[in-house]
Parts: sequence; C-alpha cells; structure tokens
Amino acid sequence: AELDLEKSRMPDAALSLGVHPEVTNGGPWPSIIANVIRSCVFGGRVAFATFYEMEAEATARVCEHLGWACDIHESPYYAGQSRETIGTFLRFAVVLTGALRGGVPMAPDGRAFRQQPAPVVQ
Repeated sequence: AELDLEKSRMPDAALSLGVHPEVTNGGPWPSIIANVIRSCVFGGRVAFATFYEMEAEATARVCEHLGWACDIHESPYYAGQSRETIGTFLRFAVVLTGALRGGVPMAPDGRAFRQQPAPVVQ
C-alpha cells in the first residue's frame, strides 16, 4: 500500500529513519517530517539522514519549528574531510531528543502531537 506522507501520518512506529529529506528545496518536507514524527510511539526514536550539513541544519530547523529538540551528528566515516566535499552520502544524522520546553509540540495543522520521543540516553 502507498501512503502520501505529506497528507497522512504513517502507522505507529518505534523507529523511523528518514533518508535524505530535501528540505532546502522547499516543497512538502515540513508536512512529511511532521507526519513521520507524529507516528513515533512513546519511547520511540526518529532520525533523518542527510548528505550535507546545510540539509541537516534545515531539517533541524523544521523539527524545532514543530516543537522538537534535536542533535546533529556527523558520521565518523567522513572525519577529516571538508564540509564542502560533494557526494558525502548520509554524512549527517538529525536525531530527535525530545520536546522543546515551554509548550506542547504542534503539527503544522495546529493539532498537538499525542506522544513524545523519549530522550536519548548517553
């Protein structure tokens, strides 16, 4: 079955991995990211993998706008390479760490998310 994540939330999931959301190009990505996050069950994890730092930062801004704190991690595989290097496949991971303080995280349509990913234990 096909699911349009711009318009519908996917089924509940304990782990969701988004690969290469092209947030810097505009389009439906904020809605897609919101629906992926909305599907996360309590205690679950959500991460988005990007090629470039600017994509990771843009993805993090979308998540933060939706009310979610996140961390950006760089793959050790690319250690020592310039951040300007082209073709660094899945170099960065944007990992949600929990809801931001000061309110209930909201979806773009104004509805509150019903669950919160658990904080990352380090």
